[in-house]
Amino acid sequence: MLRDITIGQHFPGNSLVHRFDPRLKLVLTIAYIVLLFAASNPLGLALSILFLAVMYKVAKIPGKMILKSLKPILPIVIFTAVLNLFFVSGEGEPLVHIWFLTIYAEGVRYAVLMAVRVMALIAGTSLLTYTTSPIVLTDAIEALLKPFAKLHLPVHELAMMMTIALRFIPLLIDETEKIMNAQKARGAMLDNGKFMDRIKALVPVLIPLFISAFRRADELAMAMECRCYHGGEGRTKLHVLKYQRRDYVALAGGAVILALVVARLLVRFGSPSPRILPAPSPLMLKLGHLAHLALYGFLILTPLLGWLLLSAGGKPIPFFGLELPALIAPDDGLKGTIKELHETLANIGYALIALHAAAAIYHHHVLKDNTLTNMLPEKK
Repeated sequence: MLRDITIGQHFPGNSLVHRFDPRLKLVLTIAYIVLLFAASNPLGLALSILFLAVMYKVAKIPGKMILKSLKPILPIVIFTAVLNLFFVSGEGEPLVHIWFLTIYAEGVRYAVLMAVRVMALIAGTSLLTYTTSPIVLTDAIEALLKPFAKLHLPVHELAMMMTIALRFIPLLIDETEKIMNAQKARGAMLDNGKFMDRIKALVPVLIPLFISAFRRADELAMAMECRCYHGGEGRTKLHVLKYQRRDYVALAGGAVILALVVARLLVRFGSPSPRILPAPSPLMLKLGHLAHLALYGFLILTPLLGWLLLSAGGKPIPFFGLELPALIAPDDGLKGTIKELHETLANIGYALIALHAAAAIYHHHVLKDNTLTNMLPEKK
């Protein structure tokens, strides 16, 4: 159980996500958290999870590892969902009413959204530590907090404390498991008995764990002092953080997507789509919105991945008689990863196009609504 907790661990690799600038990854992680809590409907959460799954695929981190890391937090997720289930009120008739407990449809919806949001939050923030070493992460936090140094805040010390605390999580987990195995070898019953008995049995585990944590902290402080550590002022770095071309590509891709989304929203608000008559069911509307967003993502990501693929292969990128600049340096290992991702996305896109065409035929010949006729020019 304890070995399933992977929070704070770093898995070395050479993927595109591993080689992103840590400052960029930190900013994107914060933006992902904000968007995750800003998404108030299932469609927004589904798109957030899809984006996260693509990032894990690019980082070459197995999905089984993510599922194992989420198992230890399931009790917290369930507890949070149950609280929202019983304490979120709604309109209309309640679904369940037993004594003082009342469950509304809004409570069920909010509980499910909150549970999914918390799990996506853990998985999203874990990707940062999976692909970034603690030392590099410290430099990134310090660089982003550097403007606050003018306010006489101990920026370097804050970054160092956050990184050390994050690094100590897997160390303390390993230490806890060793202590528990030692106690079981001495006959301690840690997994059996009543709930209060198991709580009492944890006392022989907590005492040596705290002693070990204090000893590790003391050894770390002594090692830093012996190396004449004196904070960030005047400190040199072996690896200086510099934005590479791939980082600018990621920023440019994000800016393009943001610009397209903003433009689409402006057009949508300026000229709302015509009504479909007879009106489809809410489920049909949600599926239609999801398919449209997936098509937008396919149209944006496919050419960008093709550009990256040609750049990684060291080949020219022709564009209507012009030659576009390479986005990244030639890299055979990265070329294979991008090619696999590009082909997978292309296959998904073909399926989406076929699904879109089938849905249009279904609307026109089965539901007999005006979806297709709305696309025709207005008769004057």
